[in-house]
Amino acid sequence: MKNFVAHPDIHADSYRVVRQIDNATPQPAQKFSPAEFLKWLPKQRLLAEKVASCYEAGPFGYSLHRQLLQMGVENVVVRPQN
Repeated sequence: MKNFVAHPDIHADSYRVVRQIDNATPQPAQKFSPAEFLKWLPKQRLLAEKVASCYEAGPFGYSLHRQLLQMGVENVVVRPQN
């Protein structure tokens, strides 16, 4: 796997993550607890040359963003649409 993109939908008790590998069709959403997601990501880092993520800014601040950057994941936090 060359590139992997995660699109998490962030909630207080769970994350729903859609994974897309290279230019393939996005895979069905997977549900993780926040802790499970942070354990799952390093495994993806071992499998891919590049791991990227983006999620919508919300009430949870930027702590996840900082954690992802520390793990070597390129992350973008996007502005919610009205």
